Amino acid sequence: MLAEVFGVSAQTVAEFVNVTSKARISLPDHEIAQWIEYLSAMPFTVLDADIVRRGFWFKQRYQIQYFDGALLAAAERLGCGIFYSEDLNHQQHYGDVTAINPYR
Repeated sequence: MLAEVFGVSAQTVAEFVNVTSKARISLPDHEIAQWIEYLSAMPFTVLDADIVRRGFWFKQRYQIQYFDGALLAAAERLGCGIFYSEDLNHQQHYGDVTAINPYR
């Protein structure tokens, strides 16, 4: 079952809504709403002070963008050992999380 191996952060859902609301992709509002419900039903974590602190630590420690660090912090909180991203170094360990580039 997908929900057992996949987690999502509030930041990820917010970025999804932002991107899919723009002219380039532009999903209809009812589809965006359906995706929000679907993604929010997954193991989910919110952006809170601990995620901000840990995200900032990742930024400093690995010299990455803060928002990538916050996503890693969320993945770590959710217990995800793998974080899929094309923005981070493929197979690099960031704390308890390993980044995998799904396009490689």
